[in-house]
Amino acid sequence: MKTFTSIPFLRILLPFVPGILTGIYLDGNCAVPLAVFIFPFIALIFFLLKTKSKTNKRLFVLAADLFLFFLGIQLTYTGKQLNDPFHYSRFATAEPVVMSGIIHDIPARRAKTTRCELRLNGLYRHQQWQPVTGKMYVYVKQSVRDSLLRPGAQLVFGSVLKTPLPAANPGQFDYAAYLERKQIFHTALVDSGAWQSTHNKGGESLWLWGLFVKHATLNALRQSGLTFEAYTICAALLTGYDEEIDRGIMEAFSHTGTLHVLSVSGLHTGLIYLLLVFIFNLFDRHSRHKVLRFYIITLLLWAFALITGFSAPVLRAVIMLTFLGAGSLYFRSSVNNQINILSVSAFLLLCTDPYLIADVGFLLSFLAMAGIFCFQPVFDGWWEAPRPFIHVWQNITVSFAATLSTLPVTLFYFKQFPIWFFLCNLVVVPLTFVILMLSLLVLLKIQLAVWLVNLCVEGLIWFIQLFSTGGYTYVDHIDFTASDAILLSLLILFFALAFKTRSYSLLRTSMAMLILWQLISLFDSFHKKNSVLLSVYHLQNSSVYMVKNASRVHLNADSSANLSFYVKPHLVGFNYPEISGTVYNYCESPVCSVVFLRGKDGMPLGAEDAAVMVLSHNAVVQDDVVRRFRRLRTIVADGSNNMAHIRRAVDLCRKFGLEFFSTRQQGAFLLQLNETEDRRQGEVFE
Repeated sequence: MKTFTSIPFLRILLPFVPGILTGIYLDGNCAVPLAVFIFPFIALIFFLLKTKSKTNKRLFVLAADLFLFFLGIQLTYTGKQLNDPFHYSRFATAEPVVMSGIIHDIPARRAKTTRCELRLNGLYRHQQWQPVTGKMYVYVKQSVRDSLLRPGAQLVFGSVLKTPLPAANPGQFDYAAYLERKQIFHTALVDSGAWQSTHNKGGESLWLWGLFVKHATLNALRQSGLTFEAYTICAALLTGYDEEIDRGIMEAFSHTGTLHVLSVSGLHTGLIYLLLVFIFNLFDRHSRHKVLRFYIITLLLWAFALITGFSAPVLRAVIMLTFLGAGSLYFRSSVNNQINILSVSAFLLLCTDPYLIADVGFLLSFLAMAGIFCFQPVFDGWWEAPRPFIHVWQNITVSFAATLSTLPVTLFYFKQFPIWFFLCNLVVVPLTFVILMLSLLVLLKIQLAVWLVNLCVEGLIWFIQLFSTGGYTYVDHIDFTASDAILLSLLILFFALAFKTRSYSLLRTSMAMLILWQLISLFDSFHKKNSVLLSVYHLQNSSVYMVKNASRVHLNADSSANLSFYVKPHLVGFNYPEISGTVYNYCESPVCSVVFLRGKDGMPLGAEDAAVMVLSHNAVVQDDVVRRFRRLRTIVADGSNNMAHIRRAVDLCRKFGLEFFSTRQQGAFLLQLNETEDRRQGEVFE
C-alpha cells in the first residue's frame, strides 16, 4: 500500500487497464449506462466525506476501482469506430460503391499496387454525397498518375469493399485481427482508371502538416545520392517509413534483437533527448535555467515529432519525455516518481485511444522504459566499472533491463530470442544514432554526410549479418503462449519485489509460481507431444498436409516455399518433433483412416476403409468410387483445387449425404486421430 501511495497513477491503472481489456473482449459492443458508474460514485463521495473510518476508506477505494473499471469499458465502446452512427459500414453495400477520403499517411508502394490509408469523409448514395467516418486501406493499381497520391490529398474512388479474411492456419499471423486493432475493417482494390485525386479544400490539420514534412523529407533523402540501402535505413530512422527495406535486412535486424532501431521510436527520441540534455549541460552546468532548458528541449522534441509525421511511437515518447521533463522540475528524479509520470502518460494515451493497449509498439515502449527505471540501477550497481568502461557498462545494463521487462511480450509476439542482443545493441544503437544525426546533415545537402552515411550503413549491414545465422546467434520459433506470457510477467514482478523488499514470503511465492508454470508447461507439452493429428493446411494453389504421431511429423508439401509463414508456427507447438518430408497417399489409425487423392493419381490399395478423403490438385472422384467406401464421412478439398472442382465435390457430398470441408472457405482442417469415435470431426480453425 505504501508503494502505491508514492505511485498513485500506477494504482489507477490497475482497475483501468482490466476495464479496457474487458471492453476489447466484449468486442467494444458494451456501452455502460452513465448512472452505473457516475451517480453511485458521486453519492459515495458525499457519504464518505462525513467519516474517516477504515471501512469507509475501503468502500471509497472499491468505488473508485469500479468507476475506473467501467470507465475503461465505456472508453472502449466510444473508441470503436464501428459504433459511430456515421461509420461508412452502415451505408455501404456489397456492390461497388463510390467513396472519398483524405490520404492520412505516406502511400506505400507494393509490387503492383500503392497502399493508401484513407480517413473517409463521403459516400455517394442515392444520387448524392453522404458524410461518413472511418478508416480504410485502399490498394491502387500502379499507373503514371501515382505521383498524385500524396498525403493530405482528397481521393475519390469506386470499388467493391472487401472484408480481410482471418488467418487460415493455426499459428499464422492474423492480418485481419491486426487491421481490426487499427480500426480498419475493410480494404478496397482500385483500378488505375477508377480514381481521382484533388487538393483537400477542407483545411489542413497539424497532423497533415506533419505528413507534408515527412513526405518532403523522404523525397529529399531519395534524391540526395544515398545508396538504396542507405536511403531505406535513413528513411526508417528519421521518419519511421520502413516499407522499402529489404526483407532479408529486416530479418537480420530481428535476429540480432535490434529491429527496434529501424522504426523511429522512443529509443531515437530518448537518444535525441539525452543529446540535447548533454549540450545544455555544457552551457548550464549548474542548472540555473532549468525552466528555459525544459521549454527549449520540449520544443525541439515536438519539432522532431513533426519531421516524423507525428509517428505514433515518437508521439508516445515525446509525450512521455514531456511529462518526465516537467516532473523533474518539481519532483526528485526517484524511481517512484519516474514510474508515476510514466503511468500518467500511459493513462492519458489510453483515455485518448484505449485500443493502444493491444498495440505491440505501445506495450514495448512503456515496458522498456519501466524496466530501465526499475532494473537498470540495480544492474548498474552489480559492478563498479572503471572510468573508461562506465558508459559501456551502462549501455549493457540498459539493454539487459529493457530486454528483461519486455521479454514476455517479445516471446509471445515474435517467438524468438536473440542470444547476442546485448553485444549487438552495444554496436548498433550508437551507430544508428550516428546515422540518424548524419541524415539530418544529408537533408542540408552536405555531400560529405552522404558519403559517411553510405559507409556507415554498409558497415551496419555487414555487422548484423554476422549475427544473423541460426543455431548459435538466435533461437527461433519458440512455443510461447498467452498463459506463458502472463505467468512470466508475474514471475518477473514477484521476483523483483522479493529482491527489492528482501521479503522471504514473496520469494517463496515466486518459487511456487515458477513451479506452477513449469508443471503447466510440462502437462501441455506432454499432451501436444502424444497427440496424433491430421492437418490439412490452406495455401493458395498449393497442397500441404501432415500427419503427426508421438515422435515425428510426416509433412507432405508441394514445395518448401512459404512453409515458414503458413505451416511452421503450428508445428512449433508440438514440442519440437522430428519433421520428415514424406510422400504418402494413405494414413491408417485405429480411430480413423484417411486417403489422399492428388490430381489424376489412382486410388491406393485398401483405401476403402477410409473415413476421410482429402482432394488436391483438382482430383475427380466418380460416384462408383464413393460407393466402394464403406465408412466415408467427410471429403476435404485443399487450396490447390479450383472453384469448379470444389463445386463438383460439394454436389457429390450432397448426393451421398457426406460432410464437405473446404480450406478455401473454412481454413485448415484439423482432425484428432487418437480420439474416441464421437470426436472424429474436423475442426474449423478461425
